[in-house]
Amino acid sequence: MWWIIALAVLLVISGIVFLITVQRGVMALFRPRRHPRPGQIRIACTGDSITYGYGIRNWLRNNYPEQLQQLLGSSYCVRNFGVCGATASSSGDNPYEKTAASRDSLAFRPNIVLLMLGTNDSKPCNWKDADEYAEDLKKFVSIYRALPDKPCIILLTPPPAYGDPVPFDIDADVLKTKVRYQILALAGTEQLSCVDLYAMFEGRPELLWDGVHPNAAGAECIAKAAAAYVRKEKEE
Repeated sequence: MWWIIALAVLLVISGIVFLITVQRGVMALFRPRRHPRPGQIRIACTGDSITYGYGIRNWLRNNYPEQLQQLLGSSYCVRNFGVCGATASSSGDNPYEKTAASRDSLAFRPNIVLLMLGTNDSKPCNWKDADEYAEDLKKFVSIYRALPDKPCIILLTPPPAYGDPVPFDIDADVLKTKVRYQILALAGTEQLSCVDLYAMFEGRPELLWDGVHPNAAGAECIAKAAAAYVRKEKEE
């Protein structure tokens, strides 16, 4: 009898793994590839499911990179390189550096990179220590800086996470006291602009449809804040 129970458990686990794999694969395919025209400023929005727009209604119109495109207009070409579950940490369960989206973001030859990673790093299974997270995030900055077009890099702190418990095993305290601090510190030492989404979303759980991922209104807030920084960088 025990082997029937074991087989049933194995089938359930296999089914879950299969569904997650399929979901990530479908999301990777369902990513419109806007091609830049000559003279357009290329913006790469890199990050995890918050950048991708996981669960947002009317994804094609409401994910934050798409809203950013509409705000900035035809002088810009904005591409969404978000990957659900991605981590900055190379030892995480889904390192962004190993994804096709990461490689595509480099091939895109961006003039501006919006980089937001840290929500999935906060999970107990991924979080090692603040120094390791900071070093891995700094590595991304170095990789993008080394591109021939020398893109401007703008960091974004992830929004806070809400819930009891917080969905997806996200550690809200690590986000607040470790991840956010390390991003702000890196922006200071590397002389980078930083959009503090944590401060913007703090006390506003209504902007996150599940306590972690922005809804259309939340994505609009991100897009507007990012647009302000992009325009500022262009002026400078």
